[in-house]
Amino acid sequence: MRLPLALSEAPDEAGVVRDADGREVFTVNTEGTWPDPTAHAVAALLLGRANVAAPRAPAEATEFLASALDGVRTLLAPIAEECDAALAALQIADDALADLRDRAGAVP
Repeated sequence: MRLPLALSEAPDEAGVVRDADGREVFTVNTEGTWPDPTAHAVAALLLGRANVAAPRAPAEATEFLASALDGVRTLLAPIAEECDAALAALQIADDALADLRDRAGAVP
């Protein structure tokens, strides 16, 4: 994975984040249950944090993205039982984290 990360520009890839070489890094909203603007917003938040931090090694970038997703999950978990939108967003974060871990070989 090479920085900077960017949102995919393909119209059928809402929430897909690619690295500087165009390789898919992770996908937010893998089930397609959120509107495209929401998936783009969550993906932009995550890739923005990674790009600003500019880790020096791919493992650091992966760890940073996992940390960002965990932060999103921490914010949403307390309200997810009472709010369908928060529950959906929490599931998206869980899916993106699982996808990132699969691609990185089980990030802690």
